[in-house]
This record gives sequence, structure tokens and C-alpha cells, in this order.
Amino acid sequence: MLAMTRPTRWLAAAALLACKFSAEGIGGDGGASVDEAEETAAESTAPTGESGDSGDSGEATATTAPPANCGDGVRDPDEACDDGPGNGADQACTPVCTVNSCGDGFQRAGVEACDDGDDDDDDGCVGCVAAVCGDGFVYKNVESCDGMGESADCDADCSLVQCGDEVSNPAAGETCDLGPANGVYGGLCNATCNGPGPSCGDGVVDTSDEVCDGGMPQPPHRLCNQCKVIACEKGWSDCDGVADNGCEIDLNNDDDHCGSCEMSCGIFNCSNGNCGF
Repeated sequence: MLAMTRPTRWLAAAALLACKFSAEGIGGDGGASVDEAEETAAESTAPTGESGDSGDSGEATATTAPPANCGDGVRDPDEACDDGPGNGADQACTPVCTVNSCGDGFQRAGVEACDDGDDDDDDGCVGCVAAVCGDGFVYKNVESCDGMGESADCDADCSLVQCGDEVSNPAAGETCDLGPANGVYGGLCNATCNGPGPSCGDGVVDTSDEVCDGGMPQPPHRLCNQCKVIACEKGWSDCDGVADNGCEIDLNNDDDHCGSCEMSCGIFNCSNGNCGF
């Protein structure tokens, strides 16, 4: 092999260096580097919403948009299912190739009564079952309570216990509830929903309707006539007009009040309500 002169060695080294610069992109006009090309390719395949500052809206699009081949009947790696034309909002495989399940916002026919896409238990759909009174969950703005039936705090119709609501709740101590008819004199329910209404003979003088009550002890020889009139027992009279001593005069045998308060027998005697010898 012929020995290279010094000028020849310099030219060869310069040629090799130029080739290296061209391959690595060093020098400005050598084109994109390998790292830059890979970064560009990665950016071009990145899913929407994961690059830049797109925020939550991009993520929502990425999770709700169906995969590229969804609906072709072939389950791809990025699909949970794919029934082709059988995909549907109410089918086992959803339009976005996910398995139809409770909480995904797709109501599966014959399986779910509803699906509102959330796990709230105070709305019209609870666990993909339509909310009803008695399910134990308080339906906001519809139910006041839900005791899964009658309880001390909640009526069977999911309203709060209240005397006067026309719903009798034995668990709350109510034996009756006639609503506006509660407390009416002679009625079947009192104002506290735990017994019959005020009536003649209950032993309580209801001053708005009674002047007396037959169930109350009366002064001697006094009677309560249908709770409306205080009367004296036959043969007796309240001649002094003092209620405390009752009907104090025996009209059958009182010489000064014989037969009536105004009849005095004078020198005669009163017998069986008549004056005589």
C-alpha cells in the first residue's frame, strides 16, 4: 500500500468529518435529527387531550370517543367488545365498544331500568333502578324521608310524621288521623291523633261545647243533661241558686219549698210535694 502524504491525510479526514456531520444533522442544514423525528412521530400519534394544555375537555373526548375501528365486528386490543351492527346504547356492547354496565350512561334493555351515568343516591335513578318510595334512599325534592316503610319518623308514603296529614302512623303513636276533622267535638280523632275526639261523657268539660259532663262527679242531686244543661234530680231543686251546694232542697218534704221553691205551706206540713195537715 502506498503511503499517504500529509496533504492527502488532511483531505481524507475532512471527508469523513463531513459525512458524520451530514448523518447527525450537525451544522444547521443537515436535516432533522433522529431524536427530533421520533418526537415528531410521537406527537402526531398522541391522543387528543393529552398534549399541550387542553385540560379536562380533551380527556372527556378521549374517553367517550369510540376507537377507530369500533363497529367493524372485530374486537381490537383497545376495545372491550365489538358486535358490529349489534353495538348499541341499549345492547350488551355500547356504541363506543365498552361492555354495557351500570353507571356508564347507557341503559341496557331488559337489564337496567335506568342509567343516568352517576352514582348519586338522591335522584330518580339509584343503582340503575328507578327510585321509589320505600327503597331506603331519599329522592331529593320528591320525598321528605324514606324509612323503607312506616317508622316513628317517616310515614309509609315517605312524608314526615305529622298529626293532621291524614296518614295514621301507629309506629309514631298515632291511632287515627282525620286531618281537618281532628279535634272536632263528637268526632273519631282528637287533636293529637291518639284517641277519639272530645265528646259528652268523656269526663272532660269542653267549654266551647259543654257546660257540664256526665262523667264528672256533680254536687248532690245535680244532673248533667246531655252535657248542655245542668239540671236537678227529680224531686230536688236549687232554690238558693248556689251551685256549690247543688240541688239542696227536697221539694217533697220541705215546708218552705213544697213542690216548688216558691211554695210555702205556712201552718201546714209538706208531704210528697203537697201541703196538708
